[in-house]
Amino acid sequence: MSRTTKCLALAWIVGGLATVPRTVWADPKADPKADPEADPDPKPKKQTKRSGASLSTKLGDAEVSGRVLARAELMRHYETEFDAAGVPREKTITSFDVSVPSARLGARYRSPTGLIAAEVEAELTDGPELRDAWVGARTEHVTAQAGQFKVPFSAIEMESRLTLPTASRGLVHDILIDRLEVAGRRPGVTVTGRERKKKRGWSVTAGTFQGSVLVAQDGTDRDTELFSKESLGTQSFVARAEYAFPNLTLGAGWEQRVGTPAVGESERYFTAGLDAVLDTSYRGRGLRLWVEGLLGDSWLEHSRKPTDEENAVFATARLIAAVRFGGAVKLAPYLEPYGAVSVFDPDTAVAFDFAAEEAIGVNVGLWRLARVGLEASIQHLERNFPRAYDLGANPNRWNLLVQAAAEF
Repeated sequence: MSRTTKCLALAWIVGGLATVPRTVWADPKADPKADPEADPDPKPKKQTKRSGASLSTKLGDAEVSGRVLARAELMRHYETEFDAAGVPREKTITSFDVSVPSARLGARYRSPTGLIAAEVEAELTDGPELRDAWVGARTEHVTAQAGQFKVPFSAIEMESRLTLPTASRGLVHDILIDRLEVAGRRPGVTVTGRERKKKRGWSVTAGTFQGSVLVAQDGTDRDTELFSKESLGTQSFVARAEYAFPNLTLGAGWEQRVGTPAVGESERYFTAGLDAVLDTSYRGRGLRLWVEGLLGDSWLEHSRKPTDEENAVFATARLIAAVRFGGAVKLAPYLEPYGAVSVFDPDTAVAFDFAAEEAIGVNVGLWRLARVGLEASIQHLERNFPRAYDLGANPNRWNLLVQAAAEF
């Protein structure tokens, strides 16, 4: 794939930012979007109320929530093996696995006045692991938050896993979070200012988050730890601006992240992005759409001359679309077919090095409570994709999976 073709492919997906209609099947009585992870405001509005069990006392309101995902997956992938003469050959492997990708439990507190809120959430699979732990304060126009939570940069990454229709966030998510350390969850502090009237308005968030350092790398495993008691330069900075319409939110993000090109070393790398999220419904049908494009510096690159000190520039585009039948209100039965495509270019100066993933699927269940989904996906890498990403000997594969999920 030539450089011109690559740019056109990225532009086609990112171009959706300029062409997404303000409303599609606009319906002011539609069930509002509920995303407990994307909006950490201590005084949640009706559309962000959790579905968990709640308890009201004189000290405020407390909610317990959780989720469980169970999956059966049929996968075909390829590995290179060597015969007795040392000649390599490609071996096809077909596997079937049953797993529990996520079992999560959390609690949230809100004071009687709505001024103070706090949340704690842990992932229980493979041993307890802290996911979110924060405390915040909110007034009419300003919110402050401190603790560990999602970096407010990418619209898709800020969404709850069960808000997205796809069975997982996919290959590009793994590359961004695990390899390039973009977004994700980190200890940090943010301040948000907002002004909204009649469901329209803007918000601006600025914050600082703890950077990380590479401790060791063994094959596809990349072990990082948060910086501790180091210089003042170990903080990553982030800013995000949004403008919200009744059914559409447009966003722009910037992250000056502390990255780790080698063990014990770190530098700053920029990342910028644009995104749009549409969530609307009409007469029992719904449409949900996420469009996102990111551009940033990368320390993982192709072989270069020793005199070349410039960083590689990566680019990525993601599109998720879902059409829903039913599910007009919470707990209502629904059926939702969806499709997703993700493209990652590790170096805009090199041709034939794309990583791409496509998925189609359908979910059925009770809206905002439980669902069963069937999904087929393919991920593939072009011949020039950098080995520095360590995605395995041959990460090209296809998957067919059934996943059951419930939240409370």
